[in-house]
Amino acid sequence: ILAFSTCVFTFYLLAQKLWLSRVTGLLAAFLIAFSGPLIAATHGREFDHAPYAVLLASLQLFLFASYARTSRMVAVTLMGLTAFALLSVWEGARFFLVLFGMLALLAPGLEASQRKRLVFSQLAAVALAGILMPYLRAERFLLSWPSLFFVVATTLVFARHRLPPKIPAMVFVGVATILLSVLTKPFAAGGIDRLSEIEYWLNRFRYLTGKPDDPLSLTDAGRFLWTQARANPSAYVLFELFLPVLVLIPTSVLAVREIGRKRPGTVWFTTVASIFGTLLFVIDRSTIFVAVLAVFPWIAVSARALDKHAKISIVPIAAAALLILGQALSPRANPTSRLGSALGLPRMAGSGFVWASLGNADRELVRFLVSRTSVKDPLLAAPDISSLCVTFAGRTTVLTPGVPTRQEMQRTKQYMSMFYTNEDEAFSLCQTRAIKYVLYSIDLLLDTSRYSQSYGLGLRQVNETSLTYKMHFKPESLKHFNLVYQNDNYRLFKVTEEMEPFFLTDHPPVYQLSILTRLGGDVPSFYDNVIDVLATYQTAVDAQSQTDDEDAIRRFRYCLELAPGFTRAWLGLGDSLYRLGRLQAAENAYRSALRIAPDNSQALYNTALTSARLGNVDKALGLLDVLISSSRERAIIAQARELKSVLERGIPLESPRE
Repeated sequence: ILAFSTCVFTFYLLAQKLWLSRVTGLLAAFLIAFSGPLIAATHGREFDHAPYAVLLASLQLFLFASYARTSRMVAVTLMGLTAFALLSVWEGARFFLVLFGMLALLAPGLEASQRKRLVFSQLAAVALAGILMPYLRAERFLLSWPSLFFVVATTLVFARHRLPPKIPAMVFVGVATILLSVLTKPFAAGGIDRLSEIEYWLNRFRYLTGKPDDPLSLTDAGRFLWTQARANPSAYVLFELFLPVLVLIPTSVLAVREIGRKRPGTVWFTTVASIFGTLLFVIDRSTIFVAVLAVFPWIAVSARALDKHAKISIVPIAAAALLILGQALSPRANPTSRLGSALGLPRMAGSGFVWASLGNADRELVRFLVSRTSVKDPLLAAPDISSLCVTFAGRTTVLTPGVPTRQEMQRTKQYMSMFYTNEDEAFSLCQTRAIKYVLYSIDLLLDTSRYSQSYGLGLRQVNETSLTYKMHFKPESLKHFNLVYQNDNYRLFKVTEEMEPFFLTDHPPVYQLSILTRLGGDVPSFYDNVIDVLATYQTAVDAQSQTDDEDAIRRFRYCLELAPGFTRAWLGLGDSLYRLGRLQAAENAYRSALRIAPDNSQALYNTALTSARLGNVDKALGLLDVLISSSRERAIIAQARELKSVLERGIPLESPRE
């Protein structure tokens, strides 16, 4: 977020330099800074450097605009450094720099000496990055076609006079780059084999509306690259992003009419880039940062009209500003949201898995990993979850999201397929690779979308004998994978030679096979049911916090009708009954929780306290002894010892010393 916020300054400088107007720069930067979808794009489980790419790319364009007017060596030197930094943090930098190189070759108004220094600085940056950056060196980037493009472009700039004047510059560059790529192909052998982005985009244009239903319609590489992060954005996100731009169209027309007479090339470039960026984002939402770079000049053109046609343009400019401020600062009175709802635009794209939990499941997982596992023990999890474990827990993971290479794709396919084989095959692989822990996430089974892990592996359905199914519904049947931790989204298993005993202190609805059985094995309906239970449970807790225990009881009982093994719902029901003075009913609820989870510390304590209030002191003391000897929770052990001391001394619980 911090990296992306700094783009405000580079966009201001770029707009001011392009259109010679400070007002234009300020307004364009304002529209970028408060755009909801752009801010949202800086959040997520996958940690990348795309915000840095926008900052550096916009800085690169500003330096180019400055250099075209001043010819200062400082600008061309900084452009070289920026190009090096771009290659260090962004996978798409190679393609951006090729487009930038084409701009340097074709931009009118540059003198021959300017063009030579500019192209040479970019070639130097590409060469240094290819030598110094480990991942670029591993894939032999210097022999790739983007690097060869700059070699050819530099040759063209320095030897243009030797070429026949009838040969267009870009034709020469294109043909020469292709020939050099063919000639250097044998020398590139042995490097990391990157997956073809061309293959990915051919699939995207073939299936514009989304992935095909049959996973085998796509190649392995197509499924691997076409992740949920690259899905089509929802209609609401498109509406929220582009509505302010549409409002500015009247002012942009006024500006284009004026600028077009003096600088037609700039206007055409701005229009084409904006259309290209918009289409790119409509197809693939991960390109939002690239789309910003493309659409930004059009926003700046629109803002420029404020200087020349203030009386006419103040209304649409103010409307766009209010839309942006409304959606960023006032969620309830968000005008874009209200208008989108009135039009019936869905907020979700409907393509991805919805993670539902009663707390921050990711944070809880990280805390357990940090406190209970060793950094040295390799952990196997899905790539996006592995990224979470590496970033926040510092664990050693078998898989991590990285460069989209064929080797990484094969590794991911091999290890993720393990979850969908039988236990013996999975255990054999874990032994071979010295894997100590396996982290199961509920999406491995419950995600039935076209962006699921099973779809990515080319599987049409999950077998009930698979490791995934047993980890989710029958962990007690596993011989070599011992459950050591769970929350609403994850289960952590330790790889063991023999079966070891384990005890569950909670039974979230998402793991209850009885619900799936009642729904006839329909997985989507099962998860909808679970989400309904969790939502109702949360409203019951809210009712408790407002001392509306009767309403809370009604809601807890509804949860238990749908999910009879929901431990937390039994505890919540008992708490509300206890507060209303219905002690016998409260004890029954707590004992129901104990029947499901005998080691649940809170259930043991609450049952003991309620039994003591009902006069069953001996039963209460027995439960407290079990709690003190079995629990690892220091706070509740201290409470249990205090209550035990009170009961042993015969002090009435109603006294102030309770």
